[in-house]
Amino acid sequence: MRRTLTPLALAALALAAASTPAAAQYGCSAPESVALSISLYPIQVAPGERTPVGLFWFVGNRPADPLPRHCHVAWSVEPRGAGRISRGRVSAPASARPGSEFTLVARVGRHVARQQVHVVDPRPNPLASYWTQRDSANTSCTGGVGGPRPDRVRELLFRRDSAFSVTYVPWETRRDYWGTYSYNDSTGALRLRVESEARGLGELGLKGVARVEGDTLRLEGFWLGDPRQQRAGRTCTYVFARQR
Repeated sequence: MRRTLTPLALAALALAAASTPAAAQYGCSAPESVALSISLYPIQVAPGERTPVGLFWFVGNRPADPLPRHCHVAWSVEPRGAGRISRGRVSAPASARPGSEFTLVARVGRHVARQQVHVVDPRPNPLASYWTQRDSANTSCTGGVGGPRPDRVRELLFRRDSAFSVTYVPWETRRDYWGTYSYNDSTGALRLRVESEARGLGELGLKGVARVEGDTLRLEGFWLGDPRQQRAGRTCTYVFARQR
């Protein structure tokens, strides 16, 4: 027999739907163990610049899933006025000081995600990008006691805020070592300074020359390390391709 809901019952259902966390609403479903995350990569923006950001669900060791379009997101910036978020893009005021930071906050139902936004120098930096070695065939080395060609670096990141990281086998947020760099665009002189590492790679040679031509990066006079062998006096030229 078909039942008709009373006005009181309809009002109760409407109240329950309004108070249901977004993660359980229609078009915004996610497992209970889900974690909400803003952009998968560091967020960097120059004064007066706007850059897109995304939201993702993380569930265990599975790859991240983009947040469904039907999810309602409440965005905010801390401290208030330090930045702005509108239509999926975050921006810094034209008066923002390079080197300063603010926090971008996203709320989806009971889930909250926070991520720092770094205000960077607006001057062009051809080095700043994600780079990868498709193979190590173009790596040439001199000196030392010989040995196999060094293992390829699958991810080399140079950020606009002078941070870098080297990763042989990317897995979630894992990196082999990271730190800061100084780069002279006129001469190509590049120096990397390691601040921390996930494992010991022996002696590294992190001072040389960087040359960027289109989507190709050449590092000359470096030893970026190798999980399989120590440096043993070797110096190499590495060739990378821009990932994005």
